[in-house]
Amino acid sequence: MYSTNFRHQLYLQSAKALLILCLSTWGLTDSLLAQKRTWNLRDYELKPLHYGFQIGLQTTNFRVRTSEFFNANGDSTIAIASKNTPGAFIGFIVDLPIDEEFFNIRINPGVSFYEHKVRYEYLGTEAVEENVESAFFELPILLKYKSLRRANTRMYMIGGLSLGIKVGNNKQKLDPTRLATDDTNVELTYGAGFDLYLPYFKFSPEVRISHGLNNLRYRNNNSFTNNVERISMHRVTLFLNFE
Repeated sequence: MYSTNFRHQLYLQSAKALLILCLSTWGLTDSLLAQKRTWNLRDYELKPLHYGFQIGLQTTNFRVRTSEFFNANGDSTIAIASKNTPGAFIGFIVDLPIDEEFFNIRINPGVSFYEHKVRYEYLGTEAVEENVESAFFELPILLKYKSLRRANTRMYMIGGLSLGIKVGNNKQKLDPTRLATDDTNVELTYGAGFDLYLPYFKFSPEVRISHGLNNLRYRNNNSFTNNVERISMHRVTLFLNFE
């Protein structure tokens, strides 16, 4: 009798515990689903203007096209190549919606820091590596095309032009024996990313590719620049945008 009653009580307690566990699991699942259904920053796209800041980590190199002087008239240069080097960008975001859903104009003024390495290899002698360090104030003007918003995420593509102006560090231009670059850079830039709408701000990781359009070669008439007809900047950047 006692044994039967004990098993009955154990069964009831087990059933109660299982019921509580099921209800708790259902409640937690429902709470998580409710959170997923909650739209953060619901009226974000209705604002006439958005501000923010961005941090960029980039890898960059020079695309070098040799001149007619290269490997001619007794010149011993046999190869010129630029290495990929890391760089950084920090700037601001000014975002102007064109409509309520799909298109925005973005202006991202900021400063980029570069260190380019160009390696010259010679016949019968050791190679020489020129370092070109520079900082540019940059002003990208971009068109952003967004997908439909899915809860708190949306994908986007971005593209436009960027104007860069060198700030400071003219030592290499003043040194007639060094490789130097001009003070102005124009780039075609494009990329993609996705917006994450968080409770208090929007976070957007983005990858952008940039191709230099103008010739950065500075003609200071030495063995480094005489071998080069054209220098243009190319880079890939990971941006972290906070708006």
